[in-house]
Amino acid sequence: MQPSDKITEYLEAVREQVRWKRAQPMVLEEIKNHINDQKNALIKEGLDEATATYKAIAEMGDPVVVGGQLDHVHRPKPDWMLLALTGGMLLLGFAIQFFMDSAFDRGWVLQQQMVWAGIAVIVMLASYFADFTIVGKYPKTVFFALGGIIVLCCFFTGEVKGATVYAIYPLMLFPTAFAGLIYSMRNKGYGGLILCGAAFVLPAFLSMLVPSLTVLFLLCVSCLIILTAAVLKGWFNVSKRSAMLILYIPTAAVLSASFFMLMMSTGYRAERLRCALNPSLEPQGMGYMGTTIQHILSHAQLIGSGMPINIPGVLNYYGGSIEASNILAARILPALN
Repeated sequence: MQPSDKITEYLEAVREQVRWKRAQPMVLEEIKNHINDQKNALIKEGLDEATATYKAIAEMGDPVVVGGQLDHVHRPKPDWMLLALTGGMLLLGFAIQFFMDSAFDRGWVLQQQMVWAGIAVIVMLASYFADFTIVGKYPKTVFFALGGIIVLCCFFTGEVKGATVYAIYPLMLFPTAFAGLIYSMRNKGYGGLILCGAAFVLPAFLSMLVPSLTVLFLLCVSCLIILTAAVLKGWFNVSKRSAMLILYIPTAAVLSASFFMLMMSTGYRAERLRCALNPSLEPQGMGYMGTTIQHILSHAQLIGSGMPINIPGVLNYYGGSIEASNILAARILPALN
């Protein structure tokens, strides 16, 4: 890599941390001038240009840390469009819950929605203003500390229907910690790529310890997307085609073997999976919702009103899950910024 390319790469890493776009040109120009001044001083001391450039960049420090510090100095203005969109989704949650079924006690619905909306706003604000550079500064510490918290949850928070449900929430933070770990492995070649793949064993094992196949699936998809993006961006400095083969062939083999073993096994989870694939196996049991959805769709019309259908209790029983959409929106929308 040419010395000028190394400087460009460093400046780009700093730019990604500075959220206020108007401040980026000024900040990058200042850093570039500082690097060039330091490089020229080192050349006068007898170093060649390439060595002087690399040493000047190294003396600047980690670009994520530097960018995070400059981001604090040049703090961006609030993204009112994002906040308005989040507020609109919260109001939509109110409307859906309030008008979904006249059988609801609407006073109770309003009270519950106020509680969940308050929690959602707090989570959203915390996510919006949180300093995520700590994940880049201490990626391994964050990754394994999160694993330790989940282990404590598994042993000390009790179980609900055989699952440690309170451990699920910190488990969903693993993609963020995994992204920090991948960043720390950049420019380490195939070894870094393999280590990142091996690191995923920890959240996968903890998902089975909970146990939750749904969380395991979500973590697999999320972490695979993050690792794929890192490969495509050239973070590991390896052949992208070879890296994709290393990444996806073992993943496909493990998932296929796990799925086959689960389908051939006996027990509660195997039955749930079989009913998910074919709800008619237990239309009044585990496959009830799937069978009900099929029944509803069979009476639906592409345009206009469908055939009359009466399924008492379905909306009342499952309507509460919509409340979770408020918190989900608060978690997802800041990530889109």
